[in-house]
Amino acid sequence: MHLNVNTFNIRIKPFLYLYFLIFGFYLEGGSQKIYGFMDRYFVAIDLETQTCDSLIEFTKRPFINLEFFAAIDRYNGRYFFCGGLPEHSGNFHIIDLQTLEIQSANIYTGEMEYDPFDDNLYYIKAGYFYSLSVTTMKQIKYSKIFNTNGRIFGHVRCYLPQQNEFHFLTPDGYIAVIDCKSGNVICKINSNQENAFNPNTYTDKIYSVKLGSVYESSDCYHSRKLLTRIPDYKGIVNAQMATYNHSNETYIVPYWASNNDYKYALINTKKEILEKTIKQFCAPAIMDLQMIYDKPEALVRIVGDTIFVNKGKRYHWYLNDQLICTTSNNYIIPNQNGKYKAKVEFKEYNAFSREIIVDSIIPHAFEYSITPTLANEQIKLKFNNCEYETIYIYNLKGQVIFEQSFTQNLSDYQLTLDVAFMPKGVYIVSVIHGNKPNVKKFIKM
Repeated sequence: MHLNVNTFNIRIKPFLYLYFLIFGFYLEGGSQKIYGFMDRYFVAIDLETQTCDSLIEFTKRPFINLEFFAAIDRYNGRYFFCGGLPEHSGNFHIIDLQTLEIQSANIYTGEMEYDPFDDNLYYIKAGYFYSLSVTTMKQIKYSKIFNTNGRIFGHVRCYLPQQNEFHFLTPDGYIAVIDCKSGNVICKINSNQENAFNPNTYTDKIYSVKLGSVYESSDCYHSRKLLTRIPDYKGIVNAQMATYNHSNETYIVPYWASNNDYKYALINTKKEILEKTIKQFCAPAIMDLQMIYDKPEALVRIVGDTIFVNKGKRYHWYLNDQLICTTSNNYIIPNQNGKYKAKVEFKEYNAFSREIIVDSIIPHAFEYSITPTLANEQIKLKFNNCEYETIYIYNLKGQVIFEQSFTQNLSDYQLTLDVAFMPKGVYIVSVIHGNKPNVKKFIKM
């Protein structure tokens, strides 16, 4: 099957996502709410209204130093933090940005990036690449990335979710591009010592700052151009303290100005201009571990002949703008040519993915299974795609005992049918797909 993805220009190779930062940001809707720590408080600031809200007050200042890191799930509103929180045991914490509830665990991570497809965190610790399942809290240790003991305050890194690549600036002075599925280094690129790597996760373009100059890189850093300059730039606040707002295509860089003010530079990457700078408006001047919650549109990742979208609660799949099924699966295996997209239900909002054009497909044979084949109350039909036309159940006399037309609400590509009312005996199940019957048997006990 050939997937034409020119409609949104993703690279089809291992897959990737690039996001937050050790000291990064994240937005909420169009209001640019940035979450992080100030003194004894977990706060949210709004760059548009220039307001600062204290969300959680602790009895003393959270323990944050060189060894503590943060990340964000910008789709479901979860803030991940590795560090010490007063009144909370363990050093890994998840803050729900809607309820402000905190879950804690005794896990130590490194500079983290969040994968919205597999609900994983990726990080480097003691030179090794790791993944952490947020669902199970299970860590997996992969290959060693570098051998030196040196470190940079807020290691420069990013993650490309559609490509599933973790990019990390090592103390040895090169960028390691890591395939997150295998944990292996795909390639090494000599670094120009840019800071604050942030991607547009739809286009895989990466933005960075070097001495006040803002650059755009693509094609694994082989293509690079100067976008603009920050005129009063004196220095970066932290090597990875910046973010990208997808709602208005703005790269946001905190920096020290030449007059020693702490500011934010807002760069419009579409127009390639510095739109404005904003002086920090709340005290103390420095916010630690900043993350932006911007509720972006759903992402797409292609693995072999399967289309994935990032994780939410439910998924509505469309073919040529017609709803074909609603499932709890975040993937679909296309069985015919056309334009595919999904609407994903997240905790606070719904979002469409961009379209994938499938234009030269070899259809998969329709398959399904029945369990159990010796049934008392129910049988479960599991399909290899989310479409069929009609289901019939016949007795051995050829009489139709049950009939059901296609339903769009297939959970996990499966359907549970009640057979308790049927007399004991052998029954024939016929599922019509493409005007062809697909026949199997079960026995009612």
